[in-house]
Amino acid sequence: MNSLELIIKDINKSLDSECLFSALALALTIPDICGKILYPEKKTGVRYKLWYNEYIGDYEKSPDEKSRRMPYMSGELCYALRCAFLHSGDTDVAKEYADFTLDDFILITESKKPFDIYGDSASLSHEFDGATISTYEVNVRRLCCILKWSAEAFLKKCKEESCNIPEIKIRDYDKELLDSRIIAEKNRSLQAILKNEPPAVHKMNLNDEPFRMIKNKIKTIELRLEDEKRKLLKINDFIEFTNKSTKEIITAKIIKLHHYKNFDDLYEAFKDKTILGYKKNEEANPKDMLKYYTQENINMYGALGIEIKLVSL
Repeated sequence: MNSLELIIKDINKSLDSECLFSALALALTIPDICGKILYPEKKTGVRYKLWYNEYIGDYEKSPDEKSRRMPYMSGELCYALRCAFLHSGDTDVAKEYADFTLDDFILITESKKPFDIYGDSASLSHEFDGATISTYEVNVRRLCCILKWSAEAFLKKCKEESCNIPEIKIRDYDKELLDSRIIAEKNRSLQAILKNEPPAVHKMNLNDEPFRMIKNKIKTIELRLEDEKRKLLKINDFIEFTNKSTKEIITAKIIKLHHYKNFDDLYEAFKDKTILGYKKNEEANPKDMLKYYTQENINMYGALGIEIKLVSL
């Protein structure tokens, strides 16, 4: 996968998780990568500022910034922030710039809003001694968003023009484990057919509500951790579900097994959440599974969607 796609993906994850400074650290590298693609022969700082100003900086200026030397996020300032934040762990960027003087620089943190609309604040205050103090407050979310949005537009243009986009070699160990689980399950089912083995009958307990939803043929996917016990399941096996409240028993046949790295991926795969056991207007959240399994065990074993069909034996 190319480095820009990976970085944009992780910026989005960081912003969604309220890890704003992780997102900022990644976002500040975007002009480095894009600048090298566009201006490979120029020095690091020069190409960083050139790309930033072409895609962002020139659109950040306002009439006040031009006439009154009001601070704004120029390529020069963004590069200074990149160097200070990534190399020194600070935001010591107050100094004289080509378009303005900056006396005070502050980062604004803000929780995620529905439409990703955030604002910066620039001001010039006049002291009693006649001095003018220039202050610029930058919203971390806004800066991350404009950097990643500009990178997405640049990436699209690069693909259209067949530019050489840097790649990062990755071995996805979780995917390899998931693939091995799928192969193992298919082998178990195939061996059972070749050996003419009778279907196994597995027993599971359910609370009253999910039990009734299966009985009424609404819930057709049972969600479980794919631990050692669930690794014994095969297509065409049967499951006896016992209602923990009434002790009533119903039987279902396994018609398909859906393997996922985690419940987030499983929930994303099924658009109709009623088949997972949710009511029609109920919000479906993968974190609901943390009521039953720890995150550590989910990471270790993965998630399993058991597709079933009610039968009578």
